[in-house]
Amino acid sequence: MKNDSKIIVVIDTETTGLGHCQGRDDAVIQVGIAWRDNFKNINTWGSMCFPGKKYFSNSRADTALAINKLNISDVFVAKKDSIVAKELQKKLQEIESANKKELELTAYNVGFDKPFLAKKPWEISANIWGDCVMLSTAEHFGRSRIKLEHAVTMLGL
Repeated sequence: MKNDSKIIVVIDTETTGLGHCQGRDDAVIQVGIAWRDNFKNINTWGSMCFPGKKYFSNSRADTALAINKLNISDVFVAKKDSIVAKELQKKLQEIESANKKELELTAYNVGFDKPFLAKKPWEISANIWGDCVMLSTAEHFGRSRIKLEHAVTMLGL
């Protein structure tokens, strides 16, 4: 998984839904990234965002909000998702430029985050995604799947 020729950026999203369900359109309500700079310091950036009222109709996002410990009123006053998407793209470009290395995105669950971030307004290219932390860690420890809290403990993080 480690690639010294690239700058690895870990990304995470919180969404209005708990997965990619047939016939259900969900959206990102929070995005965050973490990366190590040239001095090996860990840096972070993140923002909550508002994707539009339709994602909250009929209390459909309540379960996801509760799991993520997010308050709907905070989401409703957050910046529009299209603004945060532009900020994220700018931040990723800045990281790549500052480190003079090609950027590679990873996530604990790439299969979850990547489809959300491929859609508008995010439009993150499929070409910059690397390995899935969950699957790589599970493979390393000889398992088929591993929960985040177990992965972090087993990796000593």
